[in-house]
Amino acid sequence: MHRTKAIWAPVRRGAAIFASASGAPARRWLQTAQVAWIILAVAYLIKAIAAPRIHTVYVDFFAGGHNWWSGESMYDKTEYYYSPTFSLLFSPFTLFPDWLGQTLWNWLSMAAVFGALRTFFREVLRPQFEQICEGKFLLLCELILLRGIWSAQSNALILALLLWGAVAALQGRWWRAGLLLALPVHIKIWPLLAGALLALRWPKKLVGPLAAAIAGLALVPFLSKSPSYVLATYQEWIQCLTQRLLHGQRYIGYRDAWTIWEAFGTPTKFAYHALQAALGLAVCGACYWQLRRGKSAAAWIASTLGLWGALQLLVGPGTERMTYGLIAPALSWNLLVSLAERRWRWLAGGAWIAVGILGSGACERALLPYWSHAALIQPLGAVLLACWLVLHDWEWSKSGAMASASSGSAIWQWRVSGGPLDTADRAGIVAARSLARIEPEPAVRGNPAADAANSPFSLAKLDDASA
Repeated sequence: MHRTKAIWAPVRRGAAIFASASGAPARRWLQTAQVAWIILAVAYLIKAIAAPRIHTVYVDFFAGGHNWWSGESMYDKTEYYYSPTFSLLFSPFTLFPDWLGQTLWNWLSMAAVFGALRTFFREVLRPQFEQICEGKFLLLCELILLRGIWSAQSNALILALLLWGAVAALQGRWWRAGLLLALPVHIKIWPLLAGALLALRWPKKLVGPLAAAIAGLALVPFLSKSPSYVLATYQEWIQCLTQRLLHGQRYIGYRDAWTIWEAFGTPTKFAYHALQAALGLAVCGACYWQLRRGKSAAAWIASTLGLWGALQLLVGPGTERMTYGLIAPALSWNLLVSLAERRWRWLAGGAWIAVGILGSGACERALLPYWSHAALIQPLGAVLLACWLVLHDWEWSKSGAMASASSGSAIWQWRVSGGPLDTADRAGIVAARSLARIEPEPAVRGNPAADAANSPFSLAKLDDASA
């Protein structure tokens, strides 16, 4: 047993070192990630020129935008389920040839998700664990998002808008947050749940802007067509969604909780709807519980979006292989945190591998002759993600109080005496900040920078006092 531990010890240390980087290595990793995303953009341009109508959903988007202006029905005997607002806003891409239009559309999605990932990492994730390397995070996310981006799907843009919206809410920019969280709702209805969960933390400040933005975007099509045409189109859209939800046949390519259930039994619609309701209430309860326990806004947002992503993929509508890019930030961040903390590595690593590698169509087809339930891989990855989040939050709830208590005396002595902090005291306060995620003191006139500076756990403040 001791020999086994000795063999694996260098691997564990290497994994922890991989998760973190600073200085010149961190800059090199970031440059590598930027080059990798540029290579993907160039590769898609070549693909669009060589085969503009193969392995892409752009043709459906094109038909919707074209039919909006031509007056033809967008929802009659087609697989088009997007709102009139999205059809109108997408229509400028139909003015270009297919290869150029889809390249511009995909580059827009790629630029948006790359920028949103960087902003989300710097504003939400890195304050929780400053040693995690941004470049590695971006590379891990790209590997999961690759398949969806390659097929020109809208999920990358939806993810980007949600991440930006979460950051805007964290910064107290409520109308910007409402607009950013409302835009995905007019692409696909189900992102509304993500906005509703975020509103749990700021109900009085976020619900109004979010509802106003959703309603305002719904009125945009009236600027381009007659009211009778727009109202008739909205009616067709609602009927199309209702028909698909209540009476549509299940698509063989779905990968969700129903897929898991089918492998071990015969699910019924009533029982599955009960499961959807139960899991939805469980996620709402978990988010509210973390809120009541005093989890910091940044850590709460990261956990809430991760739980929402797992819920959406397991019991939400229309979950396919490409949809799993929605949890790319959660999977990548959890993996790097687990490697750095040396805790729950098998959960985080298993979830990332199941979704990012084994969940691809090529791997699934290769495994199918040896395992008839290969379609379970991606849904099980979402289950592992949810388990990691629950265990990590549970561990936080236990260790938070201990970390707070262990550093309380050091904070009190520093505040009363004004003397310098020794290394042990400072380490205790750092542990309280990174483990307990204790909320800072109330913001000074709503200024996040002043909020962070006034926090008793501000490292800059501690460094100044210790100098």
